[in-house]
Amino acid sequence: MTDDEINELRALLRAEAEGNFSFDRLYKPDAEAVCADFDGYAVTAHEMNVFHLNPESVPRLAVALMYYEDMCELCTPPLTEGRTLELIMKAKAIAPVEPFYGQELAFDGSLFHFTWFLWFAKTFADVSMREAYAFFRKYEAASLHLMQFADGS
Repeated sequence: MTDDEINELRALLRAEAEGNFSFDRLYKPDAEAVCADFDGYAVTAHEMNVFHLNPESVPRLAVALMYYEDMCELCTPPLTEGRTLELIMKAKAIAPVEPFYGQELAFDGSLFHFTWFLWFAKTFADVSMREAYAFFRKYEAASLHLMQFADGS
């Protein structure tokens, strides 16, 4: 991935955040509204408070997570397409190796791991790793309420 391609992906992420992921669209009054819309990217006032999220960063964080999910190939079909998806796939090649129990683990696209999301968000969304970690954990917590478990809970 060239520097020009990195900058192009940054610009695409920024445009998506400004166009389709505005804070007003992502903000929900309460957890019931998040569940009703089945939107793990959405945020409530309580989540903003608990996770110390900045309203200006939330749209970029949401898009970064969506793009990262495509980098991990979690959704079929992917959430993005065309040049955006092409650049997201190129980002795989520059993902750093991660120390893992004394070994170095290379990103292969099959692991959805928060450390690679932190790298992705910092590199492409112009947010801090602290913000990315907070949003990742917020998303993880919201997902518990959106998931249907085998025992019906």
